[in-house]
Amino acid sequence: MTLKFGTAYDKTPVPSATERSVRLPDSDRYWLSAGVKYQVSPNGVLDFGYTLVSARNTDISNNQGAAGGNVVGNYKAHVHVLGVQYQHSF
Repeated sequence: MTLKFGTAYDKTPVPSATERSVRLPDSDRYWLSAGVKYQVSPNGVLDFGYTLVSARNTDISNNQGAAGGNVVGNYKAHVHVLGVQYQHSF
């Protein structure tokens, strides 16, 4: 059995609230990951993984033009990612 852990920091390329789009309200993100690899047989390996992506609270103040008007507010986002994999060697 092998345990796996990881962290990451992903800085947004969006410079300010006025540049932020409602279609992709990007912000700085922190990633926390954990997983386990288990040898179930001489030829079989089972992997489980979990990642939490937490985006920093961020503001938006963007004029969407005639189609949408002015959008002012803030965003908060968290993403949960689960993964399961089975590998069989021949």
